Amino acid sequence: MGVPASIIKEGIMEPVIGMDVSNGSSVIQAFLGRNEPYGKAKQIYHNEQGFEWLSALCAELKTRTGAEPVGIIEATGHYHRGVVCYLTRKDIRHIILSPLQSMSLLHRYMCKPSSTLGHC
Repeated sequence: MGVPASIIKEGIMEPVIGMDVSNGSSVIQAFLGRNEPYGKAKQIYHNEQGFEWLSALCAELKTRTGAEPVGIIEATGHYHRGVVCYLTRKDIRHIILSPLQSMSLLHRYMCKPSSTLGHC
């Protein structure tokens, strides 16, 4: 399983917002493209102020890149549901990955090949 084609066009990755969701808050990191972080990771709370900040970040990325950002979320049992509900209401594109998918992608795209078992 690879990176969803909807976020890669002609070898260039669209802006993405990675979200590490937990109970009541998320750590957000935006990327303009592959290996191009935008700002620093920020913790937001799952409340009106936190979600407004997320909307502003999406608008800022769209203005800067000309493309709609995609939210990438790892399914976390039920903690991610509030975030997904908000993104859906605001028509913000998002992809929900299972923990197995995210681990597979991490190893495929972030780790160098190694002959040692159990290591990246």
